[in-house]
Amino acid sequence: MGQPGRVTTEKEGARVLVRLTWNDLPPIDRDRRIRASEGLARLMARKLDGGDYAVGEGWMSFRVPDPGERRLEAFTKRMETRIGEILFAPLTPKAVDRALGITPRERIRWYKDGRLPTCGREKTDHGDRTIQFPMFPFANIASIQANPEIISGWRVQDAL
Repeated sequence: MGQPGRVTTEKEGARVLVRLTWNDLPPIDRDRRIRASEGLARLMARKLDGGDYAVGEGWMSFRVPDPGERRLEAFTKRMETRIGEILFAPLTPKAVDRALGITPRERIRWYKDGRLPTCGREKTDHGDRTIQFPMFPFANIASIQANPEIISGWRVQDAL
């Protein structure tokens, strides 16, 4: 799992501004991930005595009443961990297909022969049966997406 860039804190009178920045978040489901992070930010700001939050391109900030050093440290650590989990969560098979511009058939073949690593499995109920599907590590898919020659090399290898 990746990590957000860094957390900074700055006192503003009786309030504290906590700012979380992330660098080079790949565009894989970026908008959905940021919206989910924003939902979590809203809940976290409410928990800390009614603080407010703001989200921008590559950053998120919280302005909260000064909770004291220990509570602020716990809040920033929890915020960094939880938002990092959302921003860098494993990808579903459909998200991998969209991110890499591949077909489901290619994904299945490359997953089975080990070229696309997995990091676990998810289960979902579908009517009267349970369906399992692999989850793919965000960092690996982002690095493949950044190097499109990997995909073209795999296609050439498969054609031979």
